[in-house]
Amino acid sequence: GVSVNSENFTDVSTFGVRAEARKLLSSSLLLTYGLDAFRDRVEGTDVRVSVTTGFGPPQVNVDRTPALPEATFLNAGAFLQAELDLGDRVSLVGGGRYTRIAAETFATEGLDLAPRDATDGKFVAAVNGLVRATDKLSFIASVGQAFRAPNLVERFFDGQATTGGIQVANPELSAETSTNVDLGLRWRTPRFGFEVFGFRNDIRDGIRIADLDTEINGQPAFQNVNVDRLRYQGFEISADARLGAGLTVLGSYTDLSSEDVDDPENPVGDTFSTKTTASVRWDAPDGRLWLQWNSRFQGDQREIDLPDNNPLGSFIPAFNVHDLRAGVRLFDTNTVQHRINIGLTNLTNVLYAEATNASFFRPAPMRNLTVIYELSF
Repeated sequence: GVSVNSENFTDVSTFGVRAEARKLLSSSLLLTYGLDAFRDRVEGTDVRVSVTTGFGPPQVNVDRTPALPEATFLNAGAFLQAELDLGDRVSLVGGGRYTRIAAETFATEGLDLAPRDATDGKFVAAVNGLVRATDKLSFIASVGQAFRAPNLVERFFDGQATTGGIQVANPELSAETSTNVDLGLRWRTPRFGFEVFGFRNDIRDGIRIADLDTEINGQPAFQNVNVDRLRYQGFEISADARLGAGLTVLGSYTDLSSEDVDDPENPVGDTFSTKTTASVRWDAPDGRLWLQWNSRFQGDQREIDLPDNNPLGSFIPAFNVHDLRAGVRLFDTNTVQHRINIGLTNLTNVLYAEATNASFFRPAPMRNLTVIYELSF
């Protein structure tokens, strides 16, 4: 028999900077502008140990070939935004951003790959409008563009991504661009709030994981590819109520559908189809303690392509998870506040998988406890 144990580690170092300035050009026009940039450097440290037994002494083979070459990813951009008030009832926000990206790989021990590089740049713009019909009711509309270049893992990772699947690198991936339209209304009083929004997002060259219909070392092979035209559309309803005595109740419902415009039979869903959330929060009058319960229910996701041998079956089944969270402000020292935040997530220990982890079937974490010590000043 042969047993194989693989461990993949990707070390990512990120450095970034952002500079932003504001200038009030007139009583009704505010200008915001600036620059930002970040640079990732990654190194893969991978170990694959195979043990063959049954033919004399066990034969052990250790393979330390990295799944990701040493690489860097630079993202830099400049942005400009203007906020204009047209009287007391109408506000407009418009802006633009130019982004330049550069990805580069280097000679890596254990990999017989020539260094590669890729660059891309894009200018995107957006405009938003708000009309206050009354002091409580507002209508909101927005049109915007977006640009996202493939990250290093999407472009260059080649190896076992998680148990049950092999990811094949695709250095030729293109950046995805999109145009999004939102329309909605917002009603708010000091104690109650209600919002409803409809949206449509058209994506070109969308980056999605695809089944290659082949196997590598006995495991299904996948690759990130560009899909020419994708369309996501749906609506979201949310509401909140402040009941007094520190109690707040919140809820939302989202319906989302996805489509490959050029091939409607091709399932391209990469997130939920429907999502319902509910929360109850209590804040102490002195602000030193808060408690919150969250619930999330997601319906079946059938607009997705899963491998034939996936434990989930042909679609992602519905699931419901609950979380408990709390925060305590311990004490203040001069200008520093000391807090502890505690989260007990997946309270009922449900076995489920999100859409992003479904192709390789990597279940979401079981019940787990997170404790954060926070300093703010």
